[in-house]
Amino acid sequence: MIRKMICSVLFVFGVSVSGFAADDEFQFPATGVNCAKQAMFLGIDDVSFPLRNNVVVQVSKPKIRPEAVLLPSRDNPNAPDYLAANFYGTVLAEPGITAGSTMRMWYYGLHKGRNPDWAEELKGQAGKWQGQGWNVFPGPVCYAESKDGIHWEKVNLGQLLFKGNRDNNAFDLGSALTAEALVIKDEEDPDPQRRYKMRFWVQYHPLTNSHVATGPIGNQSRRNPMEDCQEASVAQHVP
Repeated sequence: MIRKMICSVLFVFGVSVSGFAADDEFQFPATGVNCAKQAMFLGIDDVSFPLRNNVVVQVSKPKIRPEAVLLPSRDNPNAPDYLAANFYGTVLAEPGITAGSTMRMWYYGLHKGRNPDWAEELKGQAGKWQGQGWNVFPGPVCYAESKDGIHWEKVNLGQLLFKGNRDNNAFDLGSALTAEALVIKDEEDPDPQRRYKMRFWVQYHPLTNSHVATGPIGNQSRRNPMEDCQEASVAQHVP
């Protein structure tokens, strides 16, 4: 029983377990299949995908690339992603606004020191953050495109006034501290101005730290689908 409990825990993390005693056996609960000696446990199961229509789960061996495909803009101290380019974000496989692009990425940067061009309300957010001893700021959410998924171009959106200019790839989402850009393309929304939906993290909002923004489809007009995005709603905690 103890052996089964240990194996169930290891299942979550995706590891290979070997060295079973000759009379030991583990049964996979989802299929009833028994195994001995060695078993591979993956963090994918029927519970992870409760809706399986048109979904196929396939295990493959990835090709690991040690180098990062997107780097911070270390050559520009005033860049919104000068310190880091963090992928708590989204990649969509579809044409972007630059010629030949086939993939889009939303990620969040990391920069040092306050943005002097923030509105007074946002300067207050930054002040609270610095009051905790931090001079490194998460955000803003940034955008890039690629033709092959390996080489990425940071697209100049011209939205956010950041340290003196708008020549950057950052979104103006109305917060000094943003991260975790989760984007979906909603084909079923009848309003094309809400085709793309972004959930993103903010700090020091009076209600919640989870916000939503929407934007138009943008391909035909050659505009970023999240350009001029407006906060559509504030996610409320469900009791």
